[in-house]
Amino acid sequence: MVYIVDPNNYNKKQAFADAQVLVKAFLDLNNLPHPKQIIDLDATPDGFPSYGMYSFQSMKLIVNVKKSRTPVKIPGFSWSF
Repeated sequence: MVYIVDPNNYNKKQAFADAQVLVKAFLDLNNLPHPKQIIDLDATPDGFPSYGMYSFQSMKLIVNVKKSRTPVKIPGFSWSF
């Protein structure tokens, strides 16, 4: 499976949905527990890490898609996957 990201036609919401499929497949393959809930936040609440977090107690994965980095053409100091 090869993924090529077109920076001219990049959609963070679609990338978030695609990533969820890949993460679930990885967790299934390795017999790991799934997060109970995966949440996309458009705004960062006070005291919340700006890009997201995983809560081990509630098993919630919270991602701020709006603030997440877009892909970079040449990896360097700010890597993007």
